[in-house]
Amino acid sequence: LIKCGALDNLGPNRATLMASLEIAIKSAEKYSNDSAAGQNDIFASPSHVKKESPFVKNVKEWKQIKYLNAEKESLGFYLSGHPIEPYLFELSQLTRNRLVNIKPTNKQTIRIAGIVTDLRTTFNKRGTKIAFVTLDDSTARIDIKIYSELYGIVQNILVKDALLIVDGEVRVNDYNGGYAMIARNIITFATARENLANRLEINIISKQTANKEFAPKLVAILNVHRKGRCLVSINYYYGKTKIELVLGNDWRVKINAELLEQLQELVGDDKIKIIY
Repeated sequence: LIKCGALDNLGPNRATLMASLEIAIKSAEKYSNDSAAGQNDIFASPSHVKKESPFVKNVKEWKQIKYLNAEKESLGFYLSGHPIEPYLFELSQLTRNRLVNIKPTNKQTIRIAGIVTDLRTTFNKRGTKIAFVTLDDSTARIDIKIYSELYGIVQNILVKDALLIVDGEVRVNDYNGGYAMIARNIITFATARENLANRLEINIISKQTANKEFAPKLVAILNVHRKGRCLVSINYYYGKTKIELVLGNDWRVKINAELLEQLQELVGDDKIKIIY
């Protein structure tokens, strides 16, 4: 691909590469076949003429979580980051316990969060099903034991790659000398957002509002997701001046991935903040 020029002028945009992969492969195959046959394309441009890049133009870059999942699907592991990273600011408000720092809790309950990397079920001596889930928060991993009473309630959310928040008691793991947790309650991060988020902050700079379509788009997005519990505040920046506008209770929203994705596309990934 590189020798035939199929990767010329390709920027760092992974989405551009994937959208253009078929074109690049065909270009490489044609170059290889022509070289093997010892012939040139009679319609090809002279060598001194700059060739047009074969890549699709104006392809929006993937979200971090999308290319991390693509890495894991292709390689079996995350290469350029960890899928928990985009959520660390929010998780720091929900739990202060990173896995690398936890210790036995002496029958006290603490809260942790992590990505499910492994899930297995078995039966205890009484014949009831129990589950073991391994969580990873990029600093360490921990096994979570889920007894049958709780398993019956949460089994539908116990899936690989899910981001879970777990309340439980940490004990020494008799099998490996490390630590394990006995789960008392488990919820998904999406459920925590919906039920625990108090305020959605939207940060807007003045040049964005110069676009006449900006305000109507913002209103339309918020309108679709109204009737929730989360207050919405807008921080408007004009030079060094900041104006805060807190929307009324009628504009409280239900926090979900669709709302956040639409807002991030409109104002920017780093302009949205959720406060718990």
